[in-house]
Amino acid sequence: MMYLQHFALAIQNNEKIIKNYTTPKTLKLLYEQHTTPHVSKVSFQ
Repeated sequence: MMYLQHFALAIQNNEKIIKNYTTPKTLKLLYEQHTTPHVSKVSFQ
């Protein structure tokens, strides 16, 4: 359950950042940076 809360917070933070940075390259980098660690925790622990 804690991982889901962290994931939800990451999504909320991404939404705030996305409003400021709208270029596809930047969004892709932000998406990878913010999702990969959370997905790894959920998948492998």
